[in-house]
Amino acid sequence: MKIFQFVSMFALLVALCVACKKDDSTPDQNGPLPDTYAQRLNVVFDSMCKVMNLKGASAALIIPNKGTWNQAFGESHSGVPIKTDMTFTIGSNTKTYISTLMLKLQEQGKLSMNDTIGKWIKDKPFTNGQVTIRQLLNQTSGFGDFTYNPAYIEAIKSDFNRVWYPEEMFQFFQEPYFTLPGSAYAYSDQNLLLAGLIIEAVTGKRVEKSMREYILEPAKLPYTVYYPFETSPLTFPHSWSADYSPDGTLIDLDASFGYNRIAFCSADNAAGGMASTAVENAQFWDKLMTGKIINQNSLSQMKTFVETGLPNFRYGLCLQESKNRFNGRTIYSHNGYVPGSINDNAYDPISGVCITILTNQDNILDFAPILGALHKVTLDYK
Repeated sequence: MKIFQFVSMFALLVALCVACKKDDSTPDQNGPLPDTYAQRLNVVFDSMCKVMNLKGASAALIIPNKGTWNQAFGESHSGVPIKTDMTFTIGSNTKTYISTLMLKLQEQGKLSMNDTIGKWIKDKPFTNGQVTIRQLLNQTSGFGDFTYNPAYIEAIKSDFNRVWYPEEMFQFFQEPYFTLPGSAYAYSDQNLLLAGLIIEAVTGKRVEKSMREYILEPAKLPYTVYYPFETSPLTFPHSWSADYSPDGTLIDLDASFGYNRIAFCSADNAAGGMASTAVENAQFWDKLMTGKIINQNSLSQMKTFVETGLPNFRYGLCLQESKNRFNGRTIYSHNGYVPGSINDNAYDPISGVCITILTNQDNILDFAPILGALHKVTLDYK
């Protein structure tokens, strides 16, 4: 279990004070934010990254009809800085893309959220065919999680270069958390792995082909890829991990083990295999939440939340709702983890502001201080 790192209140107040200055300049409606305003975001982002001791990060922020901000911090490895055009694995953020794709297929009459998965998936271990697609996506199927199977972990670590296919993952499937679908919430990557197999059965194409055709191309996201089944023309930063180091300090996985994300991303597939840039991930969330990718009925279904048992936190169709997460606002998001990389994002439904932060380390899970500080700057935007 990772230990959350807490941010000094003094440094947070300093960052927020910087954010409180006014900016009366007129923005380019379709381009970057004005330089003076972007500089305030730069100062806040840089100061918070230093306070949280980040190795490296890339962030993007969109203010609707005002402009876009994008900034990088830190290093990939010695002598190589993080740049805004680097691509990062986005882990479980992939789940929201997959849910979006399934809702798009529903709009076209190819499937229904109420379909039972036994229509496509039969005679697989620990896979109840009476579970519905909706229950896969809102994590109420009760299915166990193969990522906690020690045999899975050892298999992945034994060869970081191996490409895994979804059908191979059934050998690692775990016993269910509970046996009555829809009766409770239990987060599991098995749900989305099965969702990916259903997409392939429905479309007759591999998931990456359908994702490109139905979501990424229409949304104009050329550098967002279904890795490693699609390759990125951009550079990945080195991945730094505390989980895979002998003493719990950060270790460069690329330099130490020849790590290249292939085994983890291919094995997690529809549950966590995609990669993107900060600005494209922010653009995806902006377009998704404003009805530019799926229609309002689909968006309403995505935002139909179930209780998770956690305070102020509910889960929709691969969409997280956090009440009063920062600055008194309810936020929609989905975070993600891959060894050596963690990301988080935030969409404010009141202002329409969308923020993404991608990092090349895995020892910090709570990015609310950075997201909250950046969001605070946007509340002052006039």
